[in-house]
Amino acid sequence: MNKNKQKQENDTRLFKSGFLEFLTRVPPRVAISYNLLCSAALLTINFRFGFVSSIGVTALWVVTGFFSWTLAEYLLHRFFFHMKSDAKWVKKIAHTMHGIHHDHPNDYSRLFMPPLPATLFMLFFFVSFYLILNVRVFAFLPGFLTGYLAYAYTHFKTHQIRAPKLLKFIWTHHLKHHYQDEDKAFGVSSPFWDLVFRTLPKKAVVRTPKKDESEILEEESTVQD
Repeated sequence: MNKNKQKQENDTRLFKSGFLEFLTRVPPRVAISYNLLCSAALLTINFRFGFVSSIGVTALWVVTGFFSWTLAEYLLHRFFFHMKSDAKWVKKIAHTMHGIHHDHPNDYSRLFMPPLPATLFMLFFFVSFYLILNVRVFAFLPGFLTGYLAYAYTHFKTHQIRAPKLLKFIWTHHLKHHYQDEDKAFGVSSPFWDLVFRTLPKKAVVRTPKKDESEILEEESTVQD
């Protein structure tokens, strides 16, 4: 491990325990592989037991799940990751789950959800959607998880590379959330739900330098719509 990466990980530690700290970090390839494996397992179970036997209907449920993620992404980001409370335990959860990312937005190992919390979220969504969709959840949830991966990968790239021209509006939208107003711009993969729920930020982005801010964000964090 190089010295810069070691220093970053020391600066962004959440726990003194090395084991607990290990559970809060994940290499992107591991997170992507884990989510794809879970999605494949759910689809395999679906076809093995014939829950949704038609390939066309299964594909429709997968697509529905994919786009349903965008709403879940918005609601989770706004009301869970940015939950407001004076209670210390609530603040601790919010900081552990998301606040650390705002303090160190370019920490490479915290841009995907690690397997342990990811599994807990999957179980929560599986049970919730099962109560609504019954066995069709085995076709719906893989699309939902794929939507999460699309969001997570977009988020990862937003903090790691300069914005491609065609996606610059998405990069800019999320950077407004970091550097202008964290109570606006909760959509990461799309500003659609910010438009629906009236949480679009102002046009101008005010640059707020941070010690660990990467130079790759300089252009995006000063852009004007």
